[in-house]
Amino acid sequence: MKRFSSLFLVLFFSCSGLNQVEENAFVDENTSTTIQFNGVSTTTTEVVETTTTTEVLETTTTTINEVGGEIVSNIKIEILNCPSEKVDIAVGELFEIKFSVQAGSADIISIFYLFELNDEYYSRLPLDKENHSDLFNFPSADQKIYSSTYVEKLADGDEYWVSIDVLDEDNFFSNDLCVVKF
Repeated sequence: MKRFSSLFLVLFFSCSGLNQVEENAFVDENTSTTIQFNGVSTTTTEVVETTTTTEVLETTTTTINEVGGEIVSNIKIEILNCPSEKVDIAVGELFEIKFSVQAGSADIISIFYLFELNDEYYSRLPLDKENHSDLFNFPSADQKIYSSTYVEKLADGDEYWVSIDVLDEDNFFSNDLCVVKF
């Protein structure tokens, strides 16, 4: 009977909606250093860093993909028409790079384009859902969208490296890279 009552209490507390909250806090102190050299003062101030960790213990059911002990998201970006050979267009013309974005179990909140031209930084374009939803159709959870970006041929022999990264609300990300040679 004693085993039965212990088992009942364990099941009762496991199934009840009782939430436990555990908090840890970490505070780092400020440090300020002033250096004067040839009449020029430089002040370096280290910022106070405060970290609070709150752990809420409760029972929930979430469906996730797990591979080898790691949580995996279904988020995916795929460049659909990355050329494998030299693109033959006139100087000043644009080449369209088409891609798809598949959201996983969370909404996509950010897309980042990075363009390198002839092995040098050329341009970047960070877009987030909060401020740029009029410029990009950010997919909601489990939704797939199609979009594109363009590179311009500025001279014969140009080579673009185009990297596109996407990030979702759960901080999962995906990226793809395309090299376009003119």
